[in-house]
Amino acid sequence: MTGSDASGKASAAAVAGQASATDGTRGKDGAGQTVQSHKYPGTYDYLADDMQEHRRPRRKTSVSLFAAGGVTGSSGAAGGVGPNLMMSDILLSGTNGTMAQLKYNYEDYSFRHHQPLSFGLSVRKEFAHGLSLESGVNYTLLWSDVRMQSSREDISQKLHFIGVPLRLNWQFLETGRFSMYVGAGGMLEKCVSAKFGSKSVDEPKVQWSVAGAVGAQYRLGNYVGLYFEPEVSHYFTETTLRTSRTDSSLSLTLRLGVRLSF
Repeated sequence: MTGSDASGKASAAAVAGQASATDGTRGKDGAGQTVQSHKYPGTYDYLADDMQEHRRPRRKTSVSLFAAGGVTGSSGAAGGVGPNLMMSDILLSGTNGTMAQLKYNYEDYSFRHHQPLSFGLSVRKEFAHGLSLESGVNYTLLWSDVRMQSSREDISQKLHFIGVPLRLNWQFLETGRFSMYVGAGGMLEKCVSAKFGSKSVDEPKVQWSVAGAVGAQYRLGNYVGLYFEPEVSHYFTETTLRTSRTDSSLSLTLRLGVRLSF
């Protein structure tokens, strides 16, 4: 064997050893010794690792806690709730458990409605294509100052509601930590306590409403997000006592909450 042939074989062996080193396999150097090589990551490996690091696992269920304030169509008005409604037609329970009746006309009063306040908890279940179904429990306070037209004394009127909403949402935008969605649904509410001054009022009716909302959420992490929801509601039924919903069946609610996903 000539010197040139030996040199050629040694070069070929070295190239083969280097090629096998990139694959993380065993190769041989020019002297015929076995060499254990290490695998060096390529461009695709770096991209895959980066995508895996920034890929957020899809959370299928979330729980939300929120507080909300309502914007009604009228903050104050005069007149009664119905054409011939008298306060004598409304049953009031006194402190001793007996029923009393006021003898004056409800239309002789003027009303100043405060901003409705709401608090609640909701659970959302996500499905495919950005759809989700949401329900929970809402508490709402309707508070008004009532004044007889011939007097300067205000009477406090408060109604406390517990409601169960049901809403279908569709998330149409998600970019980074920010997402937006729209929703539509309805709610059933029951007045659990109503007082006109110091007298308790019986409110047997339930209130039905439909609502549409648009929401925006910003994720603080994989599990926690803050969201803001303006919602427009329309109420079909009325209470015996006059409230802000009586003066305007349309109501705008601004909701701010925290959402926990898991």
